[in-house]
Amino acid sequence: MEKLKPDKSISGHLPAILTTAIFFILVFLWGLSAAYGFMAFVFLVFSILSILAYGRTKSYCYLVAALFQLFYGLWLASASYAGGIEYAKRGKLPLFFFWIGVFLMLWLFFLLLTRRFKWRGREIMELAALPVEELGDGFTERPRPAGKIEYSPRELLEFSEFLGRKLIAMPYRESDKIVFVPVTMARSMIHAYNPFHDYTRDSWVSFDNRGNVSVNIARRDYYSYQDELSFDQLCESLGNLFVDFLRMHRRGEEVRIMDRLDALRIGPFD
Repeated sequence: MEKLKPDKSISGHLPAILTTAIFFILVFLWGLSAAYGFMAFVFLVFSILSILAYGRTKSYCYLVAALFQLFYGLWLASASYAGGIEYAKRGKLPLFFFWIGVFLMLWLFFLLLTRRFKWRGREIMELAALPVEELGDGFTERPRPAGKIEYSPRELLEFSEFLGRKLIAMPYRESDKIVFVPVTMARSMIHAYNPFHDYTRDSWVSFDNRGNVSVNIARRDYYSYQDELSFDQLCESLGNLFVDFLRMHRRGEEVRIMDRLDALRIGPFD
């Protein structure tokens, strides 16, 4: 049984909602050519942001998204420049942009529906809560120590690259530690597109250079559970989960990590 409340947030969909609304307003006020130009600008800006996200995560899904946004943006730009959609239908180069964009769009939908292009923060918080049975006194706003484990700097770096590439957690690398932030789909844009985001207000698990593991659970995430779980047990469980993932990764059992996340069957957009 899921311990998290249903996710009713629309923050992850706001850019698409606002862009669509502005598109129709522009069509009404200035016609299709202006609306296509605006959409081309939006798509090209987001292609740059997706490239930045790819650079931060090394997830090829962001590369597919960037290429889709680039080609579709070029097609819309050609339609805007020609004053309408007719030239974009007839011209050889615009038509090339269009069909490449369609192919990439279908690939992107496949990645979304198969959970490859999905941030796994909700799954992480569900797995952390599974072994917690006791109810607690509520939220405590300070990090908790979560044990110690031996690893080499190279092992920790490779582990961080794996978690980022599979969108399991966003790694923030500092001089004395690497911090892993479980990112939900609703907050993915904040972490993927903003390299200067202050993660200290988020839930995180930290592995320092001496093998110490620390955990912080944000107020927002704690109160996303249906019950007020034992805060200490929840922090301990979240830390143990990442320690288990590190051990599996060292043994080359990355598939088992993904299987544990997929077994929860959380929707691709949650």
